[in-house]
Amino acid sequence: MPQTKSSVFSIKSTYVLPTTHRHEYSKTPTSSSTIQIIVPPNQNNNNVRRSANYQPSTWRYEDIQSLTTQYGEESYVEEREGLKEEVRMMISKMEDNERLQLELIDALQKLGVASHFMVEISGILQNVYTNNQNQNDLYATALQFRLLRQHGYHVSSEIFRRFQDDEGEFNNTQELWKDIEGMVELYEASFHGMEGESILDEATHFCSNLLKEYVDEKKKKEMKNERSVELVSQALEIPLHWRVPRLESIWYIQFYQKEDQKKSAIITPALLQLAKLDFNIVQATHQQDLKHISR
Repeated sequence: MPQTKSSVFSIKSTYVLPTTHRHEYSKTPTSSSTIQIIVPPNQNNNNVRRSANYQPSTWRYEDIQSLTTQYGEESYVEEREGLKEEVRMMISKMEDNERLQLELIDALQKLGVASHFMVEISGILQNVYTNNQNQNDLYATALQFRLLRQHGYHVSSEIFRRFQDDEGEFNNTQELWKDIEGMVELYEASFHGMEGESILDEATHFCSNLLKEYVDEKKKKEMKNERSVELVSQALEIPLHWRVPRLESIWYIQFYQKEDQKKSAIITPALLQLAKLDFNIVQATHQQDLKHISR
């Protein structure tokens, strides 16, 4: 094959190379200077550089720089700190109730504020794992399993055997139809399985079929706006384990707002306000980052 000479292109520079405190340049390129770029030999002269056909951004520089938010102010950060202390007091009051502790951890994660309470969460889960106390019902068993697996604890999936019959099938009984929250928890827990854990594969198949039947029945009765139907539909669309936590927190903030917060031991006004405020403060930080990197 004949030797091909390297191509040389001259490109007129249209920019000024910025200087920093670490470097000094004897000459700054101007519009009249040229830059030589050496292009490697092309073995096939018929090759054409491919283009991805990227479209121009819909966000103009002026649009990005005009982003403003009030949640970057120090007063909101101070308010968040006060709400965090209120939630810590909630956690300490649940010291003797393992089930409520697990439900609160689940709520903190779904609302996107668990990162503020990792010390408390780690302590609770360590105690739960050490005590190795079996929960009484499907909901609590699946919730405990999911949270422990999610945080790296080795928990055997055999704990779900007691919800199966003698033939190794999950009991499709009327009681399970009543425990829809338990079925949702078992469905979510099944996505934390490891290779070879067939019982969790069976749980995924069993729960998905039963939950789809439940949603269809409710829709026939024109009851699709019930909270339980919303919760089931959300789980069936994409499992919690596959979702982006920060984006998912928006849905759960709106979902928990529909609860009677005066009767709930978990979803209190302070916790919901903390979730909203934290989301807005984090979003304000991202907006400032975006403005900075676009300059």
